[in-house]
Amino acid sequence: MPMVLALGDGVPVTDLAMQIGYVGFREGKWNPDLMMMLMEPLMYLLMTLAEKADIQYRINDEDDEEDTLFEEKAKNIAETIKEKTNKGQVPNNALPSDIVEKIKSLDIPQESLLGRTEESMVEEQPQSLLTREQ
Repeated sequence: MPMVLALGDGVPVTDLAMQIGYVGFREGKWNPDLMMMLMEPLMYLLMTLAEKADIQYRINDEDDEEDTLFEEKAKNIAETIKEKTNKGQVPNNALPSDIVEKIKSLDIPQESLLGRTEESMVEEQPQSLLTREQ
């Protein structure tokens, strides 16, 4: 129960797992190598306990800063995209005018790729050099 309460109070999972591992090492339950190998399973166990108790946990100290920075960047990117999109059209001055004219003048077939028959997709195989007669 104290571990779950500590996670609820904002103690990072890595700190709590390191403390549990160190106490076990200090009591002679395992050596330092085994302590480090137990870190990942201990962290997963603590995260599972926190999820079962419906507690929002932190992995490490930098979690809060990284999450807020990521959310701010994602929000700014989404707003920029909404502002810059022009209903599927190429924004003005994004491409040189001669390229835009070439694209507009292309004759694009309206036939669907899904509508092709198997005969039209089979290409003639070039004759192998090994089967050629001299």
